Amino acid sequence: MKQEMIRILKWKPGRIIGAAVVVLIAAAFVAGPAAGQGLSIASTVRADEVIDNDLLLTGFEGVIDGTVIGNVFATGKEVTVNGDIEGSLFVVGDKLTVNGNVAGGTYAIGVSLEQGSSSVIGLNLYFLGINLRTESGAVIGRDLTMVALSANLAGEVGRDTRAVVGLLEFIRLIGEGLSQGVRGKPIVELAPTNLGAAASGTGAQILGRPSLLPGSLIARTSSLQAVSTDEVVEILVNCIRALVSFLLVGLMVLWLKPKMFNGATAELRQRPLASAGYGALVFVNGFLLTLLLGAVIVGVGLGLRALTLTSLAWGFWAVAFSSLGLIFSLFLVSLVWLSKAIVAALAGILILERVYPRALEYRASAMTLGLLIYLLLCLIPVVGWVIALVVSVLGLGAMFLSIRQIKRDKKPAAKKKK
Repeated sequence: MKQEMIRILKWKPGRIIGAAVVVLIAAAFVAGPAAGQGLSIASTVRADEVIDNDLLLTGFEGVIDGTVIGNVFATGKEVTVNGDIEGSLFVVGDKLTVNGNVAGGTYAIGVSLEQGSSSVIGLNLYFLGINLRTESGAVIGRDLTMVALSANLAGEVGRDTRAVVGLLEFIRLIGEGLSQGVRGKPIVELAPTNLGAAASGTGAQILGRPSLLPGSLIARTSSLQAVSTDEVVEILVNCIRALVSFLLVGLMVLWLKPKMFNGATAELRQRPLASAGYGALVFVNGFLLTLLLGAVIVGVGLGLRALTLTSLAWGFWAVAFSSLGLIFSLFLVSLVWLSKAIVAALAGILILERVYPRALEYRASAMTLGLLIYLLLCLIPVVGWVIALVVSVLGLGAMFLSIRQIKRDKKPAAKKKK
């Protein structure tokens, strides 16, 4: 027994934290109904059953045939709602089927979501997944916001529909998000248009508005449409704002972390393919890990509530989600601004080495030159967001390689001190 305790004490912090997470989540699943304060836990709700509590629906196939007076948090391979929920519905699973009524909003992440013909969602529906299908007669009281690869929308939407449907549309949205600094506008300003082949029904609408990207100026000029002076001024102002934003972030990091910044430009110059590969991994995993950690945080909090530690659960959620938000914000800053400053600095260095080497004494000059070229390229319709995506991936990969090299260099130095 003593030897086992010694082995446990020698575990790394990550293992201890992981074990604690598993125990807390397991506690949430094995605890009986109404174990927590204001939270019931079950895998099915019978047709004659009324739960006057928030509900955690678990199991391989979760089914609600009765009534839940409160919010429902569901996870499983298949989740089916045939009864009534007098609150909001939160789901993470493979397949969600809503045939009943949800008084509040529905928030779902999964492979597919189907809303039956007699179903009414009182407020908003948010969906991230592969396929969304609403049958004729289905009602969404307020707004529908979705990101999916396919959709068949035959139901009714009370107000606005914001949809990104199809792989190419999803990639385009990411590209516009990465180049948002160029136009100084929100990533998405949605005006509904018909989905066409992607969906059917009066409520079927998708992302579509006159482009506010600087590239729209070139597109309209090429088609001999008039371009107002105000539009030209707006584009120039947005480009200046973007240049200032990129320079502020890039120069601040160059001042605070010169070794990392210079190392990133060196790695990108020496290993462009490796930078692209690692950048793609960081790009994808940055979003996936955020979703995974968010799910783990929810699970741990629910486990604490199941153990009747409600106050501790809310405190944990507050600290954990605040920390996760900060980390994700830093990731977005690196993705949207810092990555481009790094690639722009290298591009400026390569140009100035041949044209005017003396200017390299001032690193800001190289960064400014590279950013001006980048912003001009982003003015090109369609190609602009592709360039923004490629530059972001290269910059992320270069940062990753630089940070990894710095950590490797620190290990021999630490061993020598010992």
